[in-house]
Amino acid sequence: MMRTRLSDSRFFATLIRLQCALGFALLGVAHPAHAAWNNYTCSINSASLSFGTYNPLSSTPLSNNSASLTVTCSNGTGSGAATPNPSIALSSGSAASFSPRTLKSGSNSLNYNVFTESSYTTVWGDGTGSTATRSVTVNSPTGKATSSNSTSLTLYGRIPSGQLNAAAGNYSDTLTITVTY
Repeated sequence: MMRTRLSDSRFFATLIRLQCALGFALLGVAHPAHAAWNNYTCSINSASLSFGTYNPLSSTPLSNNSASLTVTCSNGTGSGAATPNPSIALSSGSAASFSPRTLKSGSNSLNYNVFTESSYTTVWGDGTGSTATRSVTVNSPTGKATSSNSTSLTLYGRIPSGQLNAAAGNYSDTLTITVTY
Protein backbone atom coordinates (compact mmCIF):
# COMPACT_ATOMS: atom_id res chain seq x y z
CA MET A 1 0.00 0.00 0.00
CA MET A 2 2.74 2.47 0.91
CA ARG A 3 4.61 1.62 -2.32
CA THR A 4 1.53 2.54 -4.37
CA ARG A 5 1.23 5.90 -2.62
CA LEU A 6 4.88 6.70 -3.30
CA SER A 7 4.43 5.76 -6.93
CA ASP A 8 1.29 7.91 -7.14
CA SER A 9 3.12 10.79 -5.43
CA ARG A 10 5.96 10.59 -7.93
CA PHE A 11 3.48 10.59 -10.80
CA PHE A 12 1.73 13.73 -9.55
CA ALA A 13 5.11 15.39 -8.92
CA THR A 14 5.82 15.05 -12.64
CA LEU A 15 2.75 17.10 -13.57
CA ILE A 16 3.92 20.57 -14.40
CA ARG A 17 2.03 23.84 -14.00
CA LEU A 18 2.74 26.10 -16.99
CA GLN A 19 2.01 29.71 -17.73
CA CYS A 20 3.12 31.41 -20.92
CA ALA A 21 2.85 35.14 -20.46
CA LEU A 22 2.82 37.04 -23.72
CA GLY A 23 4.30 40.45 -23.10
CA PHE A 24 4.60 42.88 -25.94
CA ALA A 25 6.44 45.82 -27.37
CA LEU A 26 4.57 47.67 -30.09
CA LEU A 27 6.77 48.82 -32.94
CA GLY A 28 5.06 50.89 -35.64
CA VAL A 29 7.02 51.51 -38.81
CA ALA A 30 5.54 54.42 -40.81
CA HIS A 31 5.54 54.02 -44.57
CA PRO A 32 6.95 57.31 -45.99
CA ALA A 33 5.54 56.85 -49.51
CA HIS A 34 1.92 57.50 -48.46
CA ALA A 35 0.80 60.82 -46.98
CA ALA A 36 -2.38 59.07 -45.83
CA TRP A 37 -0.32 57.10 -43.32
CA ASN A 38 0.88 60.20 -41.48
CA ASN A 39 -0.04 59.98 -37.80
CA TYR A 40 -1.21 56.41 -38.32
CA THR A 41 -1.13 54.55 -34.99
CA CYS A 42 -1.76 51.02 -33.81
CA SER A 43 -2.11 49.55 -30.33
CA ILE A 44 -2.32 46.00 -29.02
CA ASN A 45 -4.20 44.39 -26.16
CA SER A 46 -3.00 40.87 -25.38
CA ALA A 47 -4.09 38.21 -22.90
CA SER A 48 -1.77 35.58 -21.43
CA LEU A 49 -1.72 32.17 -23.03
CA SER A 50 -2.14 29.68 -20.20
CA PHE A 51 -1.23 26.06 -20.87
CA GLY A 52 -2.37 24.65 -17.54
CA THR A 53 -0.93 21.33 -16.32
CA TYR A 54 1.47 19.37 -18.52
CA ASN A 55 1.94 15.62 -18.07
CA PRO A 56 5.28 14.50 -19.58
CA LEU A 57 4.07 10.87 -19.57
CA SER A 58 1.12 11.63 -21.85
CA SER A 59 1.43 10.71 -25.52
CA THR A 60 -0.85 13.62 -26.46
CA PRO A 61 0.48 17.17 -26.96
CA LEU A 62 -0.96 19.82 -24.68
CA SER A 63 -2.74 21.91 -27.31
CA ASN A 64 -6.21 23.06 -26.33
CA ASN A 65 -4.90 26.49 -25.47
CA SER A 66 -5.57 29.82 -27.11
CA ALA A 67 -5.55 33.53 -26.33
CA SER A 68 -6.83 36.65 -28.08
CA LEU A 69 -4.78 39.51 -29.39
CA THR A 70 -6.67 42.70 -30.32
CA VAL A 71 -5.06 45.18 -32.71
CA THR A 72 -6.60 48.66 -32.99
CA CYS A 73 -5.36 51.01 -35.71
CA SER A 74 -6.32 54.63 -36.36
CA ASN A 75 -5.61 56.53 -39.54
CA GLY A 76 -4.65 59.84 -37.94
CA THR A 77 -5.22 63.00 -39.96
CA GLY A 78 -3.84 62.07 -43.38
CA SER A 79 -5.91 62.17 -46.55
CA GLY A 80 -6.23 59.80 -49.48
CA ALA A 81 -7.40 56.26 -50.13
CA ALA A 82 -4.24 54.34 -49.28
CA THR A 83 -4.59 52.00 -46.33
CA PRO A 84 -1.78 50.10 -44.69
CA ASN A 85 -2.52 46.49 -43.81
CA PRO A 86 -0.44 46.02 -40.69
CA SER A 87 1.55 42.83 -40.34
CA ILE A 88 1.68 41.25 -36.85
CA ALA A 89 4.87 39.33 -35.99
CA LEU A 90 5.86 37.44 -32.82
CA SER A 91 9.42 37.07 -31.54
CA SER A 92 11.01 33.74 -30.61
CA GLY A 93 10.93 34.73 -26.92
CA SER A 94 13.74 33.31 -24.80
CA ALA A 95 14.66 30.74 -27.49
CA ALA A 96 17.33 31.25 -30.14
CA SER A 97 14.91 30.18 -32.88
CA PHE A 98 11.23 29.58 -33.57
CA SER A 99 11.62 25.82 -33.77
CA PRO A 100 10.92 25.31 -30.95
CA ARG A 101 10.27 28.20 -28.59
CA THR A 102 11.19 27.52 -24.96
CA LEU A 103 9.27 27.97 -21.71
CA LYS A 104 11.65 28.47 -18.75
CA SER A 105 11.48 27.70 -15.04
CA GLY A 106 14.89 28.62 -13.64
CA SER A 107 17.39 26.42 -15.52
CA ASN A 108 14.65 24.01 -16.64
CA SER A 109 12.93 24.34 -19.99
CA LEU A 110 10.03 22.94 -22.01
CA ASN A 111 9.58 23.19 -25.77
CA TYR A 112 6.39 24.85 -27.06
CA ASN A 113 5.17 26.94 -29.92
CA VAL A 114 2.49 29.42 -30.98
CA PHE A 115 0.58 28.87 -34.21
CA THR A 116 -1.57 30.96 -36.55
CA GLU A 117 -4.41 28.41 -36.71
CA SER A 118 -6.07 25.69 -34.66
CA SER A 119 -4.60 22.93 -36.84
CA TYR A 120 -1.14 23.79 -35.39
CA THR A 121 0.64 23.68 -38.75
CA THR A 122 2.00 27.21 -39.25
CA VAL A 123 4.25 28.73 -36.57
CA TRP A 124 3.44 32.39 -35.88
CA GLY A 125 6.79 34.17 -36.09
CA ASP A 126 8.42 36.98 -38.03
CA GLY A 127 8.01 35.55 -41.53
CA THR A 128 11.51 34.07 -41.71
CA GLY A 129 12.20 30.38 -42.22
CA SER A 130 8.96 28.45 -42.10
CA THR A 131 7.16 30.97 -39.86
CA ALA A 132 4.32 33.28 -40.88
CA THR A 133 3.02 36.66 -39.76
CA ARG A 134 -0.64 37.68 -39.58
CA SER A 135 -2.18 40.66 -41.39
CA VAL A 136 -4.91 42.98 -40.19
CA THR A 137 -7.29 44.92 -42.43
CA VAL A 138 -8.07 48.43 -41.26
CA ASN A 139 -10.43 51.21 -42.38
CA SER A 140 -9.35 53.44 -45.27
CA PRO A 141 -8.51 57.01 -44.31
CA THR A 142 -11.13 59.43 -45.60
CA GLY A 143 -10.35 63.11 -45.78
CA LYS A 144 -9.22 64.46 -42.45
CA ALA A 145 -11.63 62.45 -40.33
CA THR A 146 -10.01 60.03 -37.95
CA SER A 147 -11.23 56.47 -38.18
CA SER A 148 -10.11 53.33 -36.39
CA ASN A 149 -10.66 49.62 -36.60
CA SER A 150 -10.12 46.83 -34.09
CA THR A 151 -9.42 43.27 -35.13
CA SER A 152 -9.01 40.25 -32.87
CA LEU A 153 -6.58 37.48 -33.74
CA THR A 154 -6.24 34.15 -31.95
CA LEU A 155 -2.92 32.66 -30.83
CA TYR A 156 -2.88 28.85 -30.58
CA GLY A 157 -0.35 27.29 -28.19
CA ARG A 158 0.99 23.74 -28.12
CA ILE A 159 3.48 21.88 -25.94
CA PRO A 160 4.73 18.68 -27.63
CA SER A 161 4.32 15.39 -25.79
CA GLY A 162 7.18 13.21 -24.60
CA GLN A 163 9.34 15.78 -22.80
CA LEU A 164 10.30 13.23 -20.14
CA ASN A 165 13.07 15.33 -18.57
CA ALA A 166 10.62 18.05 -17.59
CA ALA A 167 10.89 19.14 -13.95
CA ALA A 168 7.97 20.38 -11.86
CA GLY A 169 7.67 24.17 -11.76
CA ASN A 170 6.01 27.29 -13.13
CA TYR A 171 7.20 27.88 -16.67
CA SER A 172 6.91 31.12 -18.63
CA ASP A 173 8.15 32.98 -21.68
CA THR A 174 7.58 36.49 -23.00
CA LEU A 175 7.07 37.19 -26.69
CA THR A 176 7.46 40.57 -28.36
CA ILE A 177 4.61 41.49 -30.69
CA THR A 178 5.65 43.75 -33.57
CA VAL A 179 3.18 45.65 -35.75
CA THR A 180 4.63 46.84 -39.06
CA TYR A 181 2.71 49.12 -41.42
